[in-house]
Amino acid sequence: MKTLQLTDPEYDLDPQESSSFTYIIASTPRCGSSYLSKHLWETGILGCPAEYFNFNKLLFRLTARFGVETPIDYLKALKRVRTTPNGVFGVKVHFDHLQFLSISGLLQQLSPVKFVRLIRNEPISEAVSLSRALQTGAWHSQISEADKPEVYRVSHINWCFQHLRLQKQGWDQFFESHKLPHMTVKYETLVADTPAVIAAITQNLGFPTTPKLTVSLPEMNKQSNSLNQEWIERYEQDPQRVQT
Repeated sequence: MKTLQLTDPEYDLDPQESSSFTYIIASTPRCGSSYLSKHLWETGILGCPAEYFNFNKLLFRLTARFGVETPIDYLKALKRVRTTPNGVFGVKVHFDHLQFLSISGLLQQLSPVKFVRLIRNEPISEAVSLSRALQTGAWHSQISEADKPEVYRVSHINWCFQHLRLQKQGWDQFFESHKLPHMTVKYETLVADTPAVIAAITQNLGFPTTPKLTVSLPEMNKQSNSLNQEWIERYEQDPQRVQT
């Protein structure tokens, strides 16, 4: 039986001829952005945020589904079926996705846009989580872990650590150079009191709250387990690890 992905047509909305409001979740891999996106989507008024500009897989899959050939046509097709009736279009963007948006000219097409930045203050946990996801291909709990061995390798976690650090620095520089106001959400606060954080984001964005859809998405379970903790402790004691 096929496992539905949130980019499948089953999750498309009734077509909207235009969108009036756009926001971007500024994120890094393994910072809890899929969890945040799910809860913002389920408000029924904040679009359907997902990694639509993830050029590794999703962008090409959706380009083929929409039958479009240019970035502009892709964005138009995407907005048409992923904008909530109140005119809101949302998207989740890692920093390398932002670079694609910039060089393709799509970032300008999204303007004016508001930003919600999600950060995680546990860099080793984030790097270990990224290492496991890259090895298994299980990026969220709706994806069954692939039949691939997970191996602790300090060199791989070091690469993940450095990759995540560069992504965070990229976002820092982007917001600083463009002097962009944005709301910052901490992962730790999000998981401690999700309803309060979602309410605060909704208020901060200030978008229309009607009409409102009734949305139900698949449950998302925490992926971290005892193996994460084992690798974290091992990495913290590893003399070859990246020094924070």
